[in-house]
Amino acid sequence: MTDADPDATLDEATLRVAADRLSGPRVWEKLYVRATEALPVSIETDANGRLYLTAELREKYGERFHVVEYTDRIELVPIDDDPLRAVREEVGDALDDVSRDQLRAEARDRATRAATEEHERVTAPESDG
Repeated sequence: MTDADPDATLDEATLRVAADRLSGPRVWEKLYVRATEALPVSIETDANGRLYLTAELREKYGERFHVVEYTDRIELVPIDDDPLRAVREEVGDALDDVSRDQLRAEARDRATRAATEEHERVTAPESDG
């Protein structure tokens, strides 16, 4: 990607646009989801609902996570400290001719279209089908 500050972090929507431009949602999964080994670790929440991870786990996976909710479980997915580096490692030079501003603009356009479609869906009169 071409920009004056190549180490600036990108927001999630911009990363999704970059992933979609490359090869679809699969790249997005690779950017944020890393295969993890099942660890025999049990933790409980405290009275305030907080989870405490061991220093070893924090050192290995970091201190920021996405919480992914499934019907039968939740998963903590580590957030890369430098998402732009993760994008660069994954895509190489495929986005060299695309600026962050272009990706952000596309992300805003997508969000606007999605919001407009949702608004039209919920405000459309019901048909007597």
